[in-house]
Amino acid sequence: MTGFNIWLPPQYSSDTTTRYPSIYWLTGQGYGESQDENFITPFITDQIREFSVTHPIIVVLVNPIANSKYMDAMLGSSMYGIVMAESYIINELIPVVDCWFRTIPDRRGRGIYGFSGGGAGCQRLAFKYPNMFAATRSCSGALDDRGFNVLTEEPQLARAMFNNNTDAFEAQTAFGQAAANRDAIIASGLAIKAHVGDHDGLLDSNQQLSNLLDTVGIPHEFVVVPGLAHDVDLSLGALGPLEPLQFLYSHFVL
Repeated sequence: MTGFNIWLPPQYSSDTTTRYPSIYWLTGQGYGESQDENFITPFITDQIREFSVTHPIIVVLVNPIANSKYMDAMLGSSMYGIVMAESYIINELIPVVDCWFRTIPDRRGRGIYGFSGGGAGCQRLAFKYPNMFAATRSCSGALDDRGFNVLTEEPQLARAMFNNNTDAFEAQTAFGQAAANRDAIIASGLAIKAHVGDHDGLLDSNQQLSNLLDTVGIPHEFVVVPGLAHDVDLSLGALGPLEPLQFLYSHFVL
C-alpha cells in the first residue's frame, strides 16, 4: 500500500452520518503523491473546492506508481509483485478508502478520471472493472503506447513488466480491455467521456479509441477541442472549469 491524498468536503467532520460519492483522480507519468508535486496544481484544488460547495464529494488523488501505466506487471516478469498498480488501486486503495471514510461504497457513487497517462489509466481500469465505476472521464489521455510500438517507445517497461510480450501489453491497454469486456461495459451502463485537443500529439490515438468503441458498439462521448495542446490545467478546463466533475457527478445514483 502506497500513499495517496484525499479531499474531504467541508462539512465532513460536522455531519457525521452522511455518505459522499468518491472520485479517483489519476495523474500523468512523472509525478508523485505529495501535495508539493505539481500534478496537484492550484487549478485542480480550486476546481474540487468550488465544485464541492454545491456537490459535496470525496476526491482521492492517486499515486501513479512510477511509469506503470496503471497496470500490473505480468506473472513471471521481474517486476511481478513489485509494480502492481492496478491491484493496488482496485484491491487495496478503494477498499481502504471505503473503510476509512464515509463513501458510497459501490459503483453508484464512484467515478474515475484523469489527465494524460491518468486519462489512459482511468479508461483501462473502468473498462476492465465496469461494475466498480459509474463513470469515467479522460482528459487528453496518453493512449499512444500500444502493443505494436511498446518495444521502441517503452523498452524498459516492456522488458521489466511484460517480458517483451507485446500481446500481453496490448491486452491491458484501454483498447484491449474495451474489446475484451465489451458486453460487460455495455451491460453495466458505464458512462464514458473523453476529450483531446486538436493541437495535442495524442489526438490520433484518442480518435482511434473512439473509433474502436464505435465499432464494438460501446456508447461514449468524444470531443476534439480546437486549439488545445497537452496541458493539464487547460485540458481540465477545456469544456468548462468544472465540467469533468459535473460529468462524473451527473451519473451517480445518490
